[in-house]
Amino acid sequence: MKDLVGRKAKVLNTSIHEMIGKTVTILYYQGRKDIIVGFPKETGLGWSHSDFPDYGCWFIEFSDLEFISPVTRSKFR
Repeated sequence: MKDLVGRKAKVLNTSIHEMIGKTVTILYYQGRKDIIVGFPKETGLGWSHSDFPDYGCWFIEFSDLEFISPVTRSKFR
């Protein structure tokens, strides 16, 4: 598995309904079960963490995320 930190994903499933469908940033991962995602601070979702001050953090499982493919200019040539 390549490095996921910094990648964007959408939340497919979680215990808090307001989080489903939101775009998050992968902040930390260690295997498929230890993933911390970051919600934009203005959403008010997640908990604050001193290592990630710009995000609201949340633990989530790999299977509950849909990764967003980065779009590059070369795809349009």
